Amino acid sequence: MGCYAMGSIITLKEANQHKPQHVGHAARKLSELFQAGLPVQDGVVLSSRVFKEYLIETGIQDRFFSLLRNKEMEQLQKLVVERAFPKEFEESIIDSAHHLKDKGFSVRVSTVFSEEYDARNLPEEKLVDGIKRS
Repeated sequence: MGCYAMGSIITLKEANQHKPQHVGHAARKLSELFQAGLPVQDGVVLSSRVFKEYLIETGIQDRFFSLLRNKEMEQLQKLVVERAFPKEFEESIIDSAHHLKDKGFSVRVSTVFSEEYDARNLPEEKLVDGIKRS
């Protein structure tokens, strides 16, 4: 199973159909606003499943959770940021978000790292790095 598994990358308009622990509360709320016709920019949501698959495929799962348990957040973030993404992972994210490329990308919110990461209007070639830092 790769990071590209069905149900891992979800359109914003469908995010409210998923449990908050899979897509996050903010994504569900934005999805509800989008569905109600309010001016919310379209987007994609990477489910928690994507991150779990990323940890497994890169072989950093045990180290990641050890650092998390010990609250070594700086080392934890460094571990993720410095690890190369599997090519299939990167391609599936770019493919899923390609229809939005003319608008620029925003990558926001982290529940793992102590600092909130907020990058707006990223070009397509910087999207994956922005995701790694979030």
